[in-house]
Amino acid sequence: MHVGKGETRILWGLLLSGLMAGPCVVRSQAADWKKFTSEKGDFSIMLPGTPTEQTGTSNTKGDTHIFDLNKGVVDYSIIYIDFDESVTWMSPDQVLNGFVNAGIKGDKKNKVLGERRITLGEYPGRAVTYQTPDGVVAKARVYLVKQRLYQETVVATAKDSNSKETDDFLGSLQFLGKYQPPAPKVEWKTFAPDKEGFSVLMPGTPKGEQDPPIPTDYGEVKSYSYMSMSGVGIFGVSYSDYPASITQVETKKVLDGERDRILKGSKLKLISEKDVVSGDTTGRELQLETPEGMVSRGRLYLAKQRLYQVMVVASKARAEAPEAQQDANKFLDSFQLLPRP
Repeated sequence: MHVGKGETRILWGLLLSGLMAGPCVVRSQAADWKKFTSEKGDFSIMLPGTPTEQTGTSNTKGDTHIFDLNKGVVDYSIIYIDFDESVTWMSPDQVLNGFVNAGIKGDKKNKVLGERRITLGEYPGRAVTYQTPDGVVAKARVYLVKQRLYQETVVATAKDSNSKETDDFLGSLQFLGKYQPPAPKVEWKTFAPDKEGFSVLMPGTPKGEQDPPIPTDYGEVKSYSYMSMSGVGIFGVSYSDYPASITQVETKKVLDGERDRILKGSKLKLISEKDVVSGDTTGRELQLETPEGMVSRGRLYLAKQRLYQVMVVASKARAEAPEAQQDANKFLDSFQLLPRP
């Protein structure tokens, strides 16, 4: 569903091994620079020749394309990777930082010489310069365009990495503006696991897992969760079974305690809080925000000894879109408590 650390290192390793495999000969100063255009890749860039193309398939459920051109001691490349729709629930910073951290900083032998935020038109990016253990210098720029990540890189000696040709190459990338990610095809269905006391509308097929025990004021409690994704974000339902003594505690006190437990020791910021109702059960809605720009909107319900959490998580920019708000409301409002043994 996304490019993980291990996969990203493989992509960078493949790229860099290809970049460094060329013969070390003197570069011609009379190289014929011309615009190279990839209609499928939706970009153009200036290159001193025609690059070779390699393609592959990754866990992003899309293709990885690598365009590489070796000119003696200098290598020029541009790659693009198509992510699936699950990347849209992350903030651009998370995607870019994750790729850079896994691909460059993940190799502790690389020495980062510089890093800064950049943009190309409306699209955010990162510029990173680093040195490999054998003294080769790489200058890379990474951009996120909707669900597609582009990376342009020059690998050369320290002297050649500061040449005019390097700057011309890195500064010549242009997006053609035709790329549109495929529309996500997610079917919403009623999900009501047997004997678990709830039903809810969720996109796709939720996956369930046993969560680690949660420390609470009433002792450690076991928790189980179900989660699914769409282009909007992550949708989840979890429940925790408390000791029987919790039925003697005022519901407001339990919900207050769960809110405080979520906030305690975290960097989450409470944006809003209000009472909600599901059937004849009063609950609490919380809206939280992370420093990275992720927004969580969730509802808590206490049914006898079981505490339910119904939550949707998305990037702040994505969460504010009208269609995202509609899906969040549909999900949260559909939750119903059912009789259970």
